[in-house]
Amino acid sequence: MLKDLVREAKLSIRAVLILFSLRRPILIFQFGKVGSTTICRTLDKNNRSSLHMHELTDNREVRAVADLIRAKVPGWKVITLVRDPVAREVSYFFQNLDSETTTPYVGTRSYVLSLSRERLGQLFVEKMCDLKEHPFEWFNRFIRPSFGLDVFLEPFDKERGFQIYKTSIADILLIRYENLWNEGKKAIADFVHLKQLEWTPNNISSDKYYAKQYKTFKEEFIMPKKYIEEIYKSPYVEKFYTTDEIEIFKQAWRTK
Repeated sequence: MLKDLVREAKLSIRAVLILFSLRRPILIFQFGKVGSTTICRTLDKNNRSSLHMHELTDNREVRAVADLIRAKVPGWKVITLVRDPVAREVSYFFQNLDSETTTPYVGTRSYVLSLSRERLGQLFVEKMCDLKEHPFEWFNRFIRPSFGLDVFLEPFDKERGFQIYKTSIADILLIRYENLWNEGKKAIADFVHLKQLEWTPNNISSDKYYAKQYKTFKEEFIMPKKYIEEIYKSPYVEKFYTTDEIEIFKQAWRTK
């Protein structure tokens, strides 16, 4: 049966090796700046092999896994995350200011460090990614076609801040970034069959060269009202956060 699958799906050698391995990697599959790198490093440290994915074409190993998923090979464990979209976008914005291959590139590190908070605020409004498309549409682009799960049609426990879904080929843990450091730790440990987890923080904005600017920006930046209302009334936000939580998010970005 497996030989037929390999032949009919025209699997690559790398995909075949994953298929016949004793333990498949846990897929950390999500858009960027939601704590996923920390999860990967922590799982690896606890002897749980993981594969970090933003899309299905990130590298050769990811493409091999994508081939297996398209062939409907079962048995995957997937961890995916959501986050306050403006907080996520601010983190993404700062990480990519000096990256020539990623939007929004503005210049070298020394140039970035010379920018005032006011100028950074202007650049953020001008260059921030189209939130209607990403991350709002990410689940419809990747999770739904890959695993047959439409998270917007399924329940989500806003009180606990996470939910486990089961499909024909995968168990999927969806967790909020805001719960990652408390309830989320036990949820992930249980999901991957570990007694406990101690985070190994990685790719944290407060550790980057722009840490001081990032902190000041979060403390002082006021988001234009029209963007706040548009972003926080999206189905994505309303699906995963309570009315009170949404109001706290909005308040954080419209007044200081």
